[in-house]
Amino acid sequence: MWRRLGGEVVELRTTQPERDGTVLAAAERQVKEIADQYGWTLPGSVEIRAYPDVATFRNATGEPGWVAARTSGRRIHLQPAAVLRARGALDATIHHELLHVFVEAQAAPGIPVWFREGLVGYLEHPVKAGPADAGDSGLRQREDAARARRAYAAAAQKVAGLVQRHGVPAVLAWLKSGLPPGTQ
Repeated sequence: MWRRLGGEVVELRTTQPERDGTVLAAAERQVKEIADQYGWTLPGSVEIRAYPDVATFRNATGEPGWVAARTSGRRIHLQPAAVLRARGALDATIHHELLHVFVEAQAAPGIPVWFREGLVGYLEHPVKAGPADAGDSGLRQREDAARARRAYAAAAQKVAGLVQRHGVPAVLAWLKSGLPPGTQ
């Protein structure tokens, strides 16, 4: 049975509240840190669903088991916290998905997937600029984990190049205003 744990901004839905309570505390802390760091308004309530097992996560989201989480709007679907914790990826996954919540809350209609994904990747781990061959196709497929990782890295490198040329404030502003001509 799903149970609800509520914080100030984050609501956690879980079948194992005694095990997953740390997810709520980490998310509450990180959502405030992200808002402060980038000057973004808190996105209203954020819901995290921590699934009891990988099979239930896959069935609910349609994602393969190699995907740690999925964000839709302000709802984060999270593989079991114990699985992510065992991989040493729980806090990083929560942070990554919360960045998605913030980016999606800022994004104007029509902002391409490569830019949104690349921006999240860049904000999570600033990388050096790389080849500008990022597109949406590799990001959208779920059959090949290695191809997806390459596509996400290429998108982050493309955003890094934009940041290098235009600066972080300009690139962040494009979320709301749209990408300037020639950056598509």
